[in-house]
Amino acid sequence: MMYQPLWIVTVDSRCAALLSCKVLATGGLQLDQVQLLKNTHENEHPHHRPALLGGAERRVGCTHSSACAAPHAASCGHEAEEERLRFAREIRDWLMAARRDLDVRDVILMASPRMLGLLRTYLQDVNMVIMFRKGGLKHLTPQEVAAHPSMLAATAHHALV
Repeated sequence: MMYQPLWIVTVDSRCAALLSCKVLATGGLQLDQVQLLKNTHENEHPHHRPALLGGAERRVGCTHSSACAAPHAASCGHEAEEERLRFAREIRDWLMAARRDLDVRDVILMASPRMLGLLRTYLQDVNMVIMFRKGGLKHLTPQEVAAHPSMLAATAHHALV
């Protein structure tokens, strides 16, 4: 029987990494980065969006009141949330390509709680088993991820090489 690697995906708002993982006889993990996906939406400027929202951009004459006008701008986190949504959709397409090209079937996906919630939504219909785990490990090297207690706990039930 051919050995199927365990696949790990670490995600933050800036990039996602696909790691091939082998559980060693010693109980440790050997991780190798196979692919990296960068968030290309991070520094995009909004297009086709009015500068002011909800009618507040209308000039008010002396006989009209602007008291009922909507706030003059979107919330502070609105653009960052849109970037995360676009990146979650991009991660979905990226994982579907990995399924096709690399035969990725089972994935442990580690992400911060905010990204994890979005990814749960966008990855519902991906044809693979995804185990979602909280953990912002993307800033770590593959060796640091392999030694992290949450990663060791997530991979504890997998067969030894």
